Formats: sequence, C-alpha cells, structure tokens
Amino acid sequence: MGSSETVFARTSAALSCLLLFAGLRKPNLNREASKKALEHKKEIDKRLGRPFIQTNPYEGCVCACQSFCFC
Repeated sequence: MGSSETVFARTSAALSCLLLFAGLRKPNLNREASKKALEHKKEIDKRLGRPFIQTNPYEGCVCACQSFCFC
C-alpha cells in the first residue's frame, strides 16, 4: 500500500466517522410536542393526586394497559 493510498484510506475513514456521528445526532423533530405532552402528563398526575413518574413511551403504554385490566 502506497503513501497516497494510506492517506486516502485514513481520510475516507475520518469522513465516514464524521458523517456517522452527524447522522446519529439528528435533532429531535418532535421536541416541542414531546415537551407539551410531558407537561400535560404532569398536570394530569397532579390533578389525580398521583406522583409524577417519568416513563418512556413503551412503559407508558404498559401502564395504561395495566390500568384497564380487570384481572
């Protein structure tokens, strides 16, 4: 492998890593909606006298399903 091929390979790898990290740090397009939903959830929990527990969407779905289960 020649000197120019090594430089090309390193440059290519560095550019690939840069593009990968830029793609992974893509901004959350629903940031405002997520904040609004979290505030709404806090209000509901306060109104119902429950402690506020922050959950991810999957956990929220499981909790909602458990509250409707009459087992």
